[in-house]
Amino acid sequence: MEINIKYNRADFEEILFSNNSGNYFKSHFIKKPFFHLIISGLIFALFILFTNNEQSPQIALIVFELFFIYYVIWYLINARKVYLRRKEVKKYLDKLDAQSTRKLILKKDCFCLQIDNQTYSEKWIDIVNKEIHDLYLFLVSRNETYLLPKKSISKTDWAELIKAVEGENLAV
Repeated sequence: MEINIKYNRADFEEILFSNNSGNYFKSHFIKKPFFHLIISGLIFALFILFTNNEQSPQIALIVFELFFIYYVIWYLINARKVYLRRKEVKKYLDKLDAQSTRKLILKKDCFCLQIDNQTYSEKWIDIVNKEIHDLYLFLVSRNETYLLPKKSISKTDWAELIKAVEGENLAV
């Protein structure tokens, strides 16, 4: 069975950046460090405002300054993770943009993905993990990973593809 895949960059971005994973403030990598950064920044700012005389305890100011610096560094490390992920996804999608034809061929013992003039073939027994979601199908083999958005495939072809993946051909 042959399935034509209609590539749309927005479909892949919707999947790869789901749950705000590409957002610098709402990503699951960033939420907690950003919250701690804001709270420690407010406490540090209040400490600076109310401890401007010589008799105030300077050790507490230094401690809160160290906490604030720690949370800034923690946030920046996690923001860098988000930046690198966004950069990697953009590079992957740019590579997909350059390709013109995509076709998935399902066979009894394997499936083939034809992209332009290249063919990637995987045996069903080589699939080590599968994830079937409402929006996409994600297959992990020993050699490659495959992401197939549901919006890129017709409804009848999607049903056949899910049947083939869930079928007895897979050794998952």
